[in-house]
Amino acid sequence: MAEQPDLVLRHNPFLPPAARRLRTRMVVRVPSPGDELRIRIRLRLARAVRAVRRVDPPAYSDAGAIRTGGGVEVPLGAGWSGIREYEVEFELRDGPDGEDLQAAVVDLVHGEPDRPRPTGPVRAVKVHWTRFPGGSRISRSQRDLADAIWAGCTAYESGDLADAGRYWAQACRRARRTGDNDSLRRLSLLVAADQISPDDVIAAGRVGTPVLRPSGAPSDAADRDRAC
Repeated sequence: MAEQPDLVLRHNPFLPPAARRLRTRMVVRVPSPGDELRIRIRLRLARAVRAVRRVDPPAYSDAGAIRTGGGVEVPLGAGWSGIREYEVEFELRDGPDGEDLQAAVVDLVHGEPDRPRPTGPVRAVKVHWTRFPGGSRISRSQRDLADAIWAGCTAYESGDLADAGRYWAQACRRARRTGDNDSLRRLSLLVAADQISPDDVIAAGRVGTPVLRPSGAPSDAADRDRAC
């Protein structure tokens, strides 16, 4: 079976409580020339897509974006192969602190605009408002831990289990160094890959293993947080 086009997200979902804008990078991989493709962005908690920019190779993208009532479609053209990277900025509605939420879901589609046909899995754009002790600033060690967790999620969702395990093992080491035993316990489940079902990631945008919970968050947040 020929390799299919794919889309991978690169972003950190953690925001301070007052923030209402989220930026994410979308990396599109097209293994061989084919039909016209579009990035389909369907809004969930996000109120609107503020901007779409092609950053690698750089180009202005908003002019070609097709805005609909429920989101945006970004035409990618046909007959090309390789990798392109886009930055998307979302305007967010209000949401609760301490929970993983879906700002939007994105996928690749082709075919007529009124009858789009998906290509590859659906990816969830997450947002997580968090309040750390002493204000909304997130320490470098906490940010590095979150980055490692989400890099593992990105690798897992793209099917690279080896990289996912490597990033999550790195996150375990960071959690151990900082004494974050709660995150360490939950990360140990992530490293055991059989705890996670790909269907969970694609269908719901989350799985049943909690992610980093800041020490100042309510205890019941641990039951709702998700890692991928």
